[in-house]
Amino acid sequence: MKIFLISVCTAAQLTAYGLIIFVSVQAGITALLISYAALALVIARLWKEAKKEKKEEPWNDYRNY
Repeated sequence: MKIFLISVCTAAQLTAYGLIIFVSVQAGITALLISYAALALVIARLWKEAKKEKKEEPWNDYRNY
């Protein structure tokens, strides 16, 4: 799921650059800003998940047994 979301954001950015070059600068910049916002949300979600896993890590430490 994570890789899919990141690839969708990348495809949206490439589409936005295509819009800037071939169609309209304003539409391309709007699409680019939307794709950057989506990428920021994906990165924030991954960071939150990593922080949660790091927090759970000491509870699952079985090295003392």
